[in-house]
Amino acid sequence: RRPGSRSRHRSTTRSFAEGLGWLGVVVGEVKERRRGGEFLPLEDHRRSGHQQGGGAPAEPHRAEAERITAALVEALYDPAEGMFLAWDARQDRSLRVRTVGGLVPLVLPGLDRAVVDALVATLTGPSFRPERAGVRGVPSFDLTDPSHDPQRYWRGPTWLNMTWLVARGLARHGYADLAGALEDDIVTLVDGAGLREYFHPVAGTGHGTDRFSWSAALLIDVLVQSRPAEA
Repeated sequence: RRPGSRSRHRSTTRSFAEGLGWLGVVVGEVKERRRGGEFLPLEDHRRSGHQQGGGAPAEPHRAEAERITAALVEALYDPAEGMFLAWDARQDRSLRVRTVGGLVPLVLPGLDRAVVDALVATLTGPSFRPERAGVRGVPSFDLTDPSHDPQRYWRGPTWLNMTWLVARGLARHGYADLAGALEDDIVTLVDGAGLREYFHPVAGTGHGTDRFSWSAALLIDVLVQSRPAEA
């Protein structure tokens, strides 16, 4: 954990938003609408269930979510790897490679604490965020694998959508400082290379499509979440 990292994160994103021109205006507008109740956090919708619009009770959906979470852990979680692994349905076997997809189940609210802590240990280990390596975001593919390529689509670059999902999961399970560090990385990558499709995880260079819409959307989300209520 990084003492005080969240306060530094807020300062970084706030100053960045103020320098973005039109995007800074969008961030301010979204923030204002959230304060006015036009946008509800996802968890508020989940908790409120049928009270938000007269739909069916939420309990069956919660029960189904718990069932799916348990099945996911049973079928794809590998304790020895400390993460989830993809499954080859044709050959009926696990694919023994580490990808960022194996960390994304952190977003699940009902994940067992031991699984959460193992995923965080894998995330912060040599495969994804080794100490003093200058890695930004969560690389899409194991840094220690010989086939890792930091500029080859899903074979190594950092994608903002996957980094954002992992950050959301970390925050949900109490790892606020680490979540803040990943959100800092989202801002830093865009600040340095623009709204690119994906990024070199160490050099920070942008690759793929430019003006990529989900990179813009997720940047806005990070900036909105980070700005203080009085802003």
